[in-house]
Formats: sequence, structure tokens, C-alpha cells
Amino acid sequence: LATRSDDEAAKALGRLESRLGPLGDGDPDRGAAAAAKMLRDRDRADSLEEELRRDHPDLGDPDLGKPELGKPELGNHPDLKERQPSPNPAEAEKALDASIAKQQELAGEVESRQTELASLRTDLRHMQKRETADRATSRIAQVDDRIRDVKRQRDRAFLLARLVEEADRRFRDENQPELLRHAGRHLRAVTRGRYDRIEVHESGDRTLLLRGPAEPTPRTVGGSLSQGTKEQVYLALRLAIVDRLDDGQETLPLFMDEVLVNWDAARRDQALDLLERVSQTRQIFFFTCHPQMAAELEDRGGAILPLDA
Repeated sequence: LATRSDDEAAKALGRLESRLGPLGDGDPDRGAAAAAKMLRDRDRADSLEEELRRDHPDLGDPDLGKPELGKPELGNHPDLKERQPSPNPAEAEKALDASIAKQQELAGEVESRQTELASLRTDLRHMQKRETADRATSRIAQVDDRIRDVKRQRDRAFLLARLVEEADRRFRDENQPELLRHAGRHLRAVTRGRYDRIEVHESGDRTLLLRGPAEPTPRTVGGSLSQGTKEQVYLALRLAIVDRLDDGQETLPLFMDEVLVNWDAARRDQALDLLERVSQTRQIFFFTCHPQMAAELEDRGGAILPLDA
């Protein structure tokens, strides 16, 4: 005989099968499997919600759309407690998908905010490295002071240049005519009369011109003249300047170093004759490494002083 407990269990099982049947299209076993899946899905949603709140505690209380599965009555059967299925598994599945999508959306927003925060921190570090307004103003003041100093130096250099030009002009006005006449006499002696005058071009650009009885037009010093002729002009000017500078004062010695190496023999003899006359009133030191030149100087009364290497 069945006991009363068995009768109650049978009734509870009947009620349970009547509830599970619709979930499995009339099959209680399929309905039980569907209810078990719904409970697992609910547990998974709870786990996802807990993980989301743990990882992002500052997100507030987002609406994750977690399904309310409810707890259908299971009667007093001890093996079926806490496993009663929800009456609408499709809605539970849809709610779970919505919960997962919401979690992914929130995770993406968190990642975006973290990227934005990193960018702002980078900008802040760059701004901190830039000069402050006070430092920039100080540097501008330093540059302004430097500009004023450079302008003063420029003005001073310009003034000095003008003073030198004016002194040079006065010296040339006072000494050039006589100096050039004196140099012309030296040049005539060296060139045997081919050139007897040195002039300055009328343009005022300090270009020197040579004139002589055999030259119908003046020749520019430098142009097509030979190196030897240019050195002869230089020697004539040098002797004239030295005579002009110490005129009436102590006579200074004259030092020359290989000034005749590019001259032809005839003009070298004329130059040695000139230097011999100059040496009567002015001491001359003539440096040469050519033994023949030293012998010619010795023949004209010069004393040879060998210089040890």
C-alpha cells in the first residue's frame, strides 16, 4: 500500500510535470532540461555582473537587463528545490545576450576613457616642459639686451671705419703727390726710364697707373703687367713711404726678403745700384737664400752674415 507521503510526492511530481511540459513542448524531460539551462544562464549573468562591478567599481549601478527568472513553486520535493524553471526561457536568453552586450559596451567605454586619460597625461607632461610666461619674458629681455649690444658694437665699428677712412684721406691729400713723385723717381731708376710716373686713377678707387715716355697711354698696375714690374712698383713705393715717414727724424733700418727673385738681370742690376745709394743713409738688411745674389751684394759693399738653420 502506498503511504500518504508517497501520495503527496506523486501529486507534487504531477504538478511539476504539468509545469515542465509547456517548456518542452509537452515533454516534461525536455522541459526540465530547458529549466536547467535557464538556471545556468541566470547564474552566468550573476557572475558577469559581479565581475563587471569588481573590475569597474566607479560605473555606478548600470542597468544590465538581467532577467528576473523567479522561483516557481516546486512543492515540498527535496530533490527539485532551487531548480524550478522560469516560465519564459526565450526572454531569459534575450536578457542574457543584452547583459553581455551591455558589459562589452561598458568595457569599450572604459578602454576609451583610459586612452583619453593617457593622452591628457602626455599633454600635461609636454606642457610642464614648456617655458613658463615669466621665463619666456626673461629670455626675450635677454635677447633684447643682446640686440642693443650688437647695435652699439656695429655703430662703434662704423664710426671707427669712418675715422680710419677720413684719416687715410687726409694722409693721402697731404702726402700722396710728393710721395708719388718720389716713388716715380725710384721707378725711373729701376726701369731705366721706361716708367717715370705713378698716378692714382681719377675715379678715386685707388687704382695705380704707370706712365712713361715710351707709353702713349697709362697702364694699370696689376692688369697685364708682369710680376717683376709689379714688384718694381712696390719697391719704389716702399722706399718713398719709408723716406716720407722718418723725414726729419731718426733714420730707421730697412728689411727686405727676396724682393728681386722675379726680376730680369738688367733691372736687378738697376735695383742693386739704387739700394747701394740708399744704404749710404739707411741700413739695409737683405735676406736671400741664393749664393749668387749674396755675392752680388757683397761686391757692392755688403757684409754677408750666414744664418745657421
